[in-house]
Order: sequence, then C-alpha cells, then structure tokens
Amino acid sequence: EGYFTYTALPYSLQARFGKFYSIFGKVNPIHTHALPWVDRPLVITKFFGDEPLSDTGGELSWLVPNPWDQYIQLTQSVQGNGNEADFAGSHSNGLMYVTHLKNFFDLSDTSTAELGGSFATGTNGSGNSGNPETNVEGLDFTYKWRPEKEGLYKSVTWMNELLFNQKDQPSGKAVDAYGW
Repeated sequence: EGYFTYTALPYSLQARFGKFYSIFGKVNPIHTHALPWVDRPLVITKFFGDEPLSDTGGELSWLVPNPWDQYIQLTQSVQGNGNEADFAGSHSNGLMYVTHLKNFFDLSDTSTAELGGSFATGTNGSGNSGNPETNVEGLDFTYKWRPEKEGLYKSVTWMNELLFNQKDQPSGKAVDAYGW
C-alpha cells in the first residue's frame, strides 16, 4: 500500500488516492501480519485469492449526518480490477467499483456493535465478447465486549462476514457462490 489521505474536505468528506486495500467487509482492509489470527479466512481467500482485494485508485468517504447521532460511514472507491480470483487480473482493462456502508454503535458501557454492507463490481476478463462482470456482495457484523476494569486482560470480539458472488462466464451463464 502507498496512498495519500486528504481530510480537509467539506461536508465530513475524506479522500484517499494511491494503491490501497479496498474497504470491503472487515477482514479485507487488514494486512495479513496484523490479523488477530494466523491465516486469512477461507471464504476471503476463495473469493479474492491469497492477497486482499486491492489496486490503484481513488476513494471518497463520508460521515453521514443523522438524527440518531450514530457513526455511519459511506465509502466509495474506484480502482483497477487486477484481482486474479474474481476480477480481470492480468486481463484487466476496466475498473472495479467498491461501496461500503458501516454503522457503529454502543450497546452499553462495555459492549459495541458494528454492522456493515459491501458491494464490488467490475469486469472479470473471461471470454472475448461483451463485458463479463463479477459482482460481490458482503454483510459483516462485529460485536466487542470489554469490561471496564479487566478489559486489558479479558475481552471478547465476535466477527462474521457473509459473501455472495455472481461471476459471468464465457458461456454466457453466471456462476453464483456464497460463503460465511
């Protein structure tokens, strides 16, 4: 990764330009060495390959104002679609569009929850005619509990992601997949 982040935009906007991991779900944006477990989850590697969904491009994030005073963030990125597993890879001649919406809220003084939804679309490079596409949708949920006095040594994080995929094939049919 190598990118510039610009935070001085109006209307609670933030921009990022360069090569970066796409904000798709919870696990994709995390570097492998920073994961709280040894390997990337199998469903993530089946959908995106050994490397996270990433490429060169631009991203715009918006903290959505709302009457509930909740943390709601909407992120839209436009990147190259060089991911070999689901998108065009070395046959890349188009762009990949990734959208992520997340809502973070406190459940109590000791617990929080985060709910997110992601969508990625782009050409996949299969076949010679038309523009075969891949669409990937994701839902993620994270619950964290950390007691006030013992939080340094005792805590629980429960994280889930559910992914759906529709990938056009040269035959004209789409291959659908899902995983959790």
